[in-house]
Amino acid sequence: MYSLKKRIARNLSLNLLVVMLGLLIAMYLFAQQLLQDYILTHLQHDAESLASVIYEDPAQGWSIDPGRMSTIYNRVRSGHYYYVAIDGQVIISRSLFDADFPGIDDNHPPNSDYLADGPGDEHWMIWHQIVTKNDKAIGIWIAEDIAPFQNQLLQYSAVIVGLIVIVAAVLFFLQQRTLRQAFEVFDWLRMNLTAIRQK
Repeated sequence: MYSLKKRIARNLSLNLLVVMLGLLIAMYLFAQQLLQDYILTHLQHDAESLASVIYEDPAQGWSIDPGRMSTIYNRVRSGHYYYVAIDGQVIISRSLFDADFPGIDDNHPPNSDYLADGPGDEHWMIWHQIVTKNDKAIGIWIAEDIAPFQNQLLQYSAVIVGLIVIVAAVLFFLQQRTLRQAFEVFDWLRMNLTAIRQK
C-alpha cells in the first residue's frame, strides 16, 4: 500500500513539474515574440518616415533632413540607428558615430528583419527595406538595441519563476494531503481486515 501511495505521489509530482516547466517556457517564448513584433512594427514605421525625408540635391547629392526625423537618431549611441545606401552614396545616423553597422554585406533580403550584435553590449534588431525614389533604389537599414528589453524580460521571467515555484509548492502540499486522506480509507480497511483475520 505504501509503495502504491509513493508511486502515485511521484507520478503526480512529475506531471506537475512538466506542466509548470511547459507553462514557463511557453510564457517566455510568447513574451519574447510579442516584444520582437512590437519593436519590428516600430522599426518599419521609422523606415517609412526615413524614406519620406530622403531628398536629392542636384549640387550635393542625396541628403536626409534631420529636423524631420526623431532626435533620438542624433544622440550618440542612443540605441536607435539608420544606414542608407543610394547609388554608391552612404548616409548614416549621427547616433551611429564611429561604430560599424552590422549585416550590411550579409545576404539579408529586402523587407526582412534580423538580429545582430552591435557595439559594446548592444544587441540589435534590424529592419532592411528597399524603396525607390527618383528612379533610384534606396537601401534602408534601421536598427534598435533590444538588449534593455531582453534584460527586462529576463527580470520578469525570474519573478514569474518565483511565482510558479510558490504555486507548485502549494499544489504539491495539497496533492500530498489529498493522497493522505484518500489512503486513510485504505488504511482503515486494512486494519479491519487484519482484525478480522486475528479473530
